[in-house]
Amino acid sequence: IMEYPDGKVLYTSNIKFSQLCPPGTSMALFSSYCIDHDWLFAQVPANIPLWIIIDYDKVREQAGISSGRIGKRQLVVIRPPFPAYMNYGIMHAKLMLYVTDTFLRVIVSSGNLVPYDYDEGPIQNILHVQDFPFLMAQHVPSDSNAFYRDLSTFLEKLGAKDFSAIIRKYDYSRIGAKRLVFSIPGTHFLNEKTSGLEMLARICSDFKKPGDKLSLTAQGSSLGKIMLPWVRKFYEKANNQATSKDYDLKIVFPTESFAKAYGMEAFGTIFCFKENWMKTDCKGLFHKCASVSPLHTKIIVFEGSQSSFLYLGSHNFTQAAWGRYTNAHDKLMINNYELGIVIDGPLSDIVPKLPFKYPPEPYEATDLPWIQENHF
Repeated sequence: IMEYPDGKVLYTSNIKFSQLCPPGTSMALFSSYCIDHDWLFAQVPANIPLWIIIDYDKVREQAGISSGRIGKRQLVVIRPPFPAYMNYGIMHAKLMLYVTDTFLRVIVSSGNLVPYDYDEGPIQNILHVQDFPFLMAQHVPSDSNAFYRDLSTFLEKLGAKDFSAIIRKYDYSRIGAKRLVFSIPGTHFLNEKTSGLEMLARICSDFKKPGDKLSLTAQGSSLGKIMLPWVRKFYEKANNQATSKDYDLKIVFPTESFAKAYGMEAFGTIFCFKENWMKTDCKGLFHKCASVSPLHTKIIVFEGSQSSFLYLGSHNFTQAAWGRYTNAHDKLMINNYELGIVIDGPLSDIVPKLPFKYPPEPYEATDLPWIQENHF
């Protein structure tokens, strides 16, 4: 039985990981930056073959596919390729696919496959879950659907081409106004618009009403080196503008005082490095993350007078995730594999889905972001 035929946004506080696996699952695929294998294997029945896409040590290990058995479990492990010239990059995408005879469950998440991110920690993660029925002969083939094409392309880029053939058998016509957005490590020409910020810009152009001007509110669990030229470019791309004199973009991140009041030990996977905070010229963009519990979510709210949509997934608001432009502005350089989903809809539907107060309040003059190295 399909529980989520039209899709639903969930939080790890209101569902157990084991409940995500539907009865009748015959095969599953997972991707995650880090994995607790013992915990994962305990959550999924041993007779279900697993495909696992993982990050790895690029110096000691090579990209490729390996397969075998652990007890009764059939296992395929994929280490996706990275460009040889790239000295930093991670497989950070969080995707889950559960294959049954009657439907396919597709889950885009912000959580790693560890108990702390799902069942045991106080931390919150966000998921979008949707079930797609088996493709009947009279229905339009999957190839004509943008959601399927993007999901299939992403699997192929990761090195899971054989799995992309499996998901072709399902009907994606009820996806609605939703689009996948992903990042692939490497150098991308801007006219491709098939990865990172350029792919997001194309989706924004499709969803944004003509003449509308979007404000952006970006929340994440890890902040890299954020500087105004990149922030301005992000805003311009979302609004399909060549240049902008002003911009409305807010960065949502927990304050040190919030972490202290809640309990700092719960913020061990939330990162803002002291050096980056000292150097950033974006301090005026920081806003409080007023939430019930610590957030490992990655969210962007796009709000205009006529348009609104929501991003959720694995992308933090960083250059490594979304990409940075070359000096000539003719290429986009991306470090990470990332995956998210953009959901179009009225703001009245979006705001109740958010785990933080919206609109957020700006930092006060005495506020500092949560910086682990100041305390641990």
